[in-house]
Amino acid sequence: MFSILLRHPTSDARQTKFFEDVTQTFTPNLRNLLAEFGYDDEAKIISAPPPIEIVKLVANEHKVEVDKLLKGGASKERNIAISLIRSQTGLKLKEVAGMFDITHTAVSKAVNKLEAEATADKTLKERLDRLIHKLVTVPSL
Repeated sequence: MFSILLRHPTSDARQTKFFEDVTQTFTPNLRNLLAEFGYDDEAKIISAPPPIEIVKLVANEHKVEVDKLLKGGASKERNIAISLIRSQTGLKLKEVAGMFDITHTAVSKAVNKLEAEATADKTLKERLDRLIHKLVTVPSL
């Protein structure tokens, strides 16, 4: 089994609409192409949400305000949002940094710190896995 991850390039509404239109057109064609190579039921085409939706999910799950995550409060939750955006959207360090008004080095440190904590803390790892599961959707065909 393998997965193809389609990622939203931005949270801009026009670009998101374009992405969704392309995904709806692209997904069935890709599914047909994969079927020709024998991957009928094994392939999953996954779509991740725009970065702001990740921030909203983290804020909701941890009962903090979105502005607090974006502006510098709630450091643990902020690191979770930064790490998930980085891993789930494919945005570059500088792009993630721009969302949170921090340096790209700070993004890298936040991601590395959270990864180290998740390695040592099974509960945190499970919480991150649940958030990722909520973020990733399989489009209906």
